[in-house]
Amino acid sequence: MKKEFDHHDDLTYEASEVIEAWDLNFNLGHVATYVAKAGQNIENPLYNLKKAKWYLEREILRLERDSIDWNCDRNQLRDFGDRHNF
Repeated sequence: MKKEFDHHDDLTYEASEVIEAWDLNFNLGHVATYVAKAGQNIENPLYNLKKAKWYLEREILRLERDSIDWNCDRNQLRDFGDRHNF
């Protein structure tokens, strides 16, 4: 009798183990999870990659926002707003 496919059989590590070992934050943890799902062809790989992209873009935006000197001149703030449709 053939054993049913279990997507966890192919994985050496659970996503949660990787997230904790690498000390990933919320956004990056989701990126790792969705990329791993896409790589295993679970469900819909394109959907999983788009979800990973969404969380990655949120993390990039967070880092860019954190790096701005909010006391800087208005041109730098305007440039940031223009890049992010604010």
